[in-house]
Amino acid sequence: DHNGYVDVNSSGKGTTFDLIFPATRQDIPQEPTQGSLEEIKGRGQSILVVDDLRDQQDIALSILTRLGYDARAVDNGLEAVDIIRETPADLVILDMIMEPSISGLETYRRIKKINPGQKAIIASSTIESEEVQTAQHSGAGSFVKKPYTILDMGIVVKEELEK
Repeated sequence: DHNGYVDVNSSGKGTTFDLIFPATRQDIPQEPTQGSLEEIKGRGQSILVVDDLRDQQDIALSILTRLGYDARAVDNGLEAVDIIRETPADLVILDMIMEPSISGLETYRRIKKINPGQKAIIASSTIESEEVQTAQHSGAGSFVKKPYTILDMGIVVKEELEK
């Protein structure tokens, strides 16, 4: 993902691993200022986070709550479909790989049958795969790669909700 490589050299004395990453002259992004956070804050819109990992749910819920959203989380696609059937959400944030439940793509397909206009974004630790692209062609919005920052998540959520 970083366009680097690993150089491995072994000899009778041991093995060395050189991790090579491309250099950049760009400034490292700083923690967002309060002003920039204000620009991406929500207005209490409901967001459903669908992720099989509890720590990822906690991170997403913490970020979304701080940004002013009404967020809740479930740990599998089947539960997400049931919730959307009962209580629609303004936005769904989907992990793509959820073991042993249905995938994020299948979850999105089933949600779209219930609510054809459902807004969604994809949050995943994998690079943009064929499954991600299929979900986006089906109507899902932006892709945000884990680990994400409050600014990363805030921007894609606000953009999707304003479409």
